[in-house]
Amino acid sequence: MPGSLPQATFQPRRRAASAKRRVALAVGAVAWVVALVVLASVVKHGDSVEAALIAVSASIVFGLALSSLLRIARLRRERAG
Repeated sequence: MPGSLPQATFQPRRRAASAKRRVALAVGAVAWVVALVVLASVVKHGDSVEAALIAVSASIVFGLALSSLLRIARLRRERAG
């Protein structure tokens, strides 16, 4: 199409090490759990905190699954050319 802008692409300067990504993921998940446990001890509403723990756990699992699927799709596109 004449006059269209070139497609912007993101090129990271360098990838984070695999170990650093795993640690960041684990620390993030643990931080959520610690925050909710502290909330449980402060508020004393176990049922509400239990529901929040389930919601956070589900969101973490969903995020990991979605990230994995997107990574697989990206790798397939890169291999295809």
